[in-house]
Amino acid sequence: MSYEIFPGYLLAVKQLGATAVEPNGFVQNHLVIKRLLVPLLTKHLKINKKFVLENYPEIQRLYRDGEVVNISLHMRRNAYFDGCISVPFDFDEEFYVSANPDVRAAVEGGVSSAREHYLKWGYLEGRLPAPSVKYLNIGHLL
Repeated sequence: MSYEIFPGYLLAVKQLGATAVEPNGFVQNHLVIKRLLVPLLTKHLKINKKFVLENYPEIQRLYRDGEVVNISLHMRRNAYFDGCISVPFDFDEEFYVSANPDVRAAVEGGVSSAREHYLKWGYLEGRLPAPSVKYLNIGHLL
């Protein structure tokens, strides 16, 4: 059985000299992932540096402290895969809370806002941030 993650994936993996492709399609060679998959998956990722720094305090701290010198590169190699959103999007707090009753409890329990909840967890869980947004995923960001 062939596991094509994207067209030409297995051929590209073989050309880079992957040591093994498991039956489920996972590659056991970290270099293949680092040199092939990450650049291909994030090649056209739009990144708004101001938005990223305003919404992700940890990235802001890393940038301020000089641990991250290039926000775009950091997003492409690390933060995007951790679920960080790289461009502004519509957010309707009233909609988000009413569509997700557990968010109100989270905010009452210590999460600073519904928006913070969305940025940390809601996006990764596939929740919609506003009625105007029908989906928000990698395709929306490209």
